[in-house]
Amino acid sequence: MNRKGGFRMDSRTALLAGGKDGVVVVPGDPEKSRMLHVVRREDAWGKPMPPDGPLTAGEIAAIEQWIRDGAVMPEAERR
Repeated sequence: MNRKGGFRMDSRTALLAGGKDGVVVVPGDPEKSRMLHVVRREDAWGKPMPPDGPLTAGEIAAIEQWIRDGAVMPEAERR
């Protein structure tokens, strides 16, 4: 598994811990969540994310709503 910057998204605990650059998701606050700014391509750590092309407006809206709703992950995904 390639974990650049120590950032992992395979569990909610890891996601909320962030990486070497700090917090990436602030549950309930999309505008303070760096993840949203990165997928909007407003802040890409020097590299556009995702690297294979921009997300659609609908995909970005879904991420924004997920963060607003508390960044809850399915129980089966939690570790």
